[in-house]
Amino acid sequence: MTHRERLETAWAFREPDRVPIEMGLSARYRAHPAAERLVELIDTYVDPFMGTPGFSYGFFGLPARDSVETIEERPGKFKRIRRTQQTEIGDFTAITYHPAHSTDYHWEKRYISTIEDLHRLAEAKRAPLTWDAEGWRTQVEAIGERGLPVMFLFHPLGALVRNADMEEMYAWFHDENGTVHDYLANMNAHLFNFARGRIG
Repeated sequence: MTHRERLETAWAFREPDRVPIEMGLSARYRAHPAAERLVELIDTYVDPFMGTPGFSYGFFGLPARDSVETIEERPGKFKRIRRTQQTEIGDFTAITYHPAHSTDYHWEKRYISTIEDLHRLAEAKRAPLTWDAEGWRTQVEAIGERGLPVMFLFHPLGALVRNADMEEMYAWFHDENGTVHDYLANMNAHLFNFARGRIG
């Protein structure tokens, strides 16, 4: 069986020629000399779900222009970066702290840090999402039988929690639950209408 056939067979609750194996490795680690045998294992035996372009989420379903600016840097020690999402309902800004000689970072400020930010997202009028049909077809053809193409859907609650100040978010769940519910209802309806239009 090809990788794709194996996944589709198991997904249909039928018995494939062997149990599918799902495993991934980022480009950074694939290039490491110690990963050579692991890369060979993945490229030979793994039956991957492979991400494909689908539609543009922008910033919470809003068209956005992303700008990045280094606001402080001490060579050999750290740098601080401001990232701004410019949308039709205003800007959303985050600040991250990046230690030198590390790929990790720390959030100093997240995009959604005030109740006004949450209100803007909950009340925003969103145009229909744009579908990247050509990108989808090109990637599906490139994947072929190597794996199973998948398109990931935006997760309204997960995105909100990850992009908000955690302490404020827990308080909003209690004190601003109506606003949180409005945001979730609007975002879920937005995604549902898009998915229904693509499937139907």
